[in-house]
Amino acid sequence: MSASLASLSAHLPRLSASRHSTIVVTDTLRSDAFPCLHHTVADSLALESTLTLLVCVSTQLSHFETVAKKMGYSIARNKQFTAIDAFPHIASIHSKNPSGPFTSIPGNPLRSLLETIQNTFSAAKSKDPSLRQCNLILDPVSEWVSLGERVEDVAQFVGECRAFVVREGGSLAVFAHEDVETREHAFLVNFLLDMADFTVRARGLESGFTDSATGQITIHSRPTATSPATGVESKQLLYHVSESGVKVWVPGN
Repeated sequence: MSASLASLSAHLPRLSASRHSTIVVTDTLRSDAFPCLHHTVADSLALESTLTLLVCVSTQLSHFETVAKKMGYSIARNKQFTAIDAFPHIASIHSKNPSGPFTSIPGNPLRSLLETIQNTFSAAKSKDPSLRQCNLILDPVSEWVSLGERVEDVAQFVGECRAFVVREGGSLAVFAHEDVETREHAFLVNFLLDMADFTVRARGLESGFTDSATGQITIHSRPTATSPATGVESKQLLYHVSESGVKVWVPGN
């Protein structure tokens, strides 16, 4: 494990730590949570018999792979990793704009995306019978609202995704931007934070930017019916991103 991933894994919640957990990661324009995203993917890939399924909107996989290599892991030719571009599904709202609960409407873009996720895992299990669970990573769902999806549909979609991973024995990680100032985005972020077993909130430094730290991270975990206490405590962290990698530490250490 690289120094960057070791530093992240020592402090951040891990999908591999417990089944059926939901991790919500939020960031801002001043503090990109991309290190948390790569930590989550790399941690999931370390699990046996698990498909890591990344659903993204604006991520170019070639760039993602380049950053992954710098972080010390690889997604290239990994049979336990697959990615779905959500943009074609979401972009179709400009020609299809059904109203009502998305799960009950044929042709609804998010219903189509949910079915694609389910079918992708089923196909992966058919090719590799050793796969027994699916860890699903959604990045970033806040952009879906910006692209025109109804916030109620996005919230219901995330809930359906959580039910899916619970059925399949896996966990869910959801990423969102928190500093988009609209009522719809605020509703979505609050919904995600309320449903999470673990929250990871990346922020700029209260004292402003310094050469030694890029931003701060607040982590909170709570016991739930689906995820009992796993030993991760609420805490404050600092992190620094440089050309050589990522470092995370507890203030004062």
